[in-house]
Amino acid sequence: MQQDFQVDTTLSTKQLNHQSTSVVIPHILRTRIHQSMFYKTNLSLGNMRGHTMLEFMPVLFKYFIDPKKQLKYCGGGEFAAFLLKLIEIKPTWEQVTSFIQVYCLKNMEIMKYAYALMMCYLRIQYYFIFEHDEQYPILQQWFRDGYTRYNKIKCLRFDVDTSNKNDFVTYHVDELIDRLMRASDIWGIPLGQCRWLVNEFDDTSNTEDD
Repeated sequence: MQQDFQVDTTLSTKQLNHQSTSVVIPHILRTRIHQSMFYKTNLSLGNMRGHTMLEFMPVLFKYFIDPKKQLKYCGGGEFAAFLLKLIEIKPTWEQVTSFIQVYCLKNMEIMKYAYALMMCYLRIQYYFIFEHDEQYPILQQWFRDGYTRYNKIKCLRFDVDTSNKNDFVTYHVDELIDRLMRASDIWGIPLGQCRWLVNEFDDTSNTEDD
């Protein structure tokens, strides 16, 4: 008797922590993104003419920098498509470090949405990092720094999923960082239990003088 097997075509062949990089995004959301016209038109393998960070960068700059095309919000369907594409590509740690330091932190007001994208990517993709890993202190430092960023950003409300098209509000970058560090999900995307969460972000020296 012939038996049919279903192949999950939404999974990236790239691996991180001994599993496909894509599994951090729920299957239903991955399928919805892959079937969206935005993903097919801008982020599919054929349209990007490759599947590397080098091919991805021009598309990212087009939608996060170019005033004519600029993506001016976080959390919606297009933002989720970029996030999934980053996860599928799995840029090297050196590429991530370079992008954040060279582009985002030096041009924060211009690059604030690209910065938000990268911070979401790091929190979702690297939740399992251990204290002995080289990325551990760097991630801690970046997220500590994120708490000092107060640029205004338009976002889908954190507690609704990416299919919602009308529930946008104004947050600040530090509020996004706080959500990433303290909540179990953002826009319906689960945030794995993070091993490098820094509990010292709160100012504990708020006791009043006698």
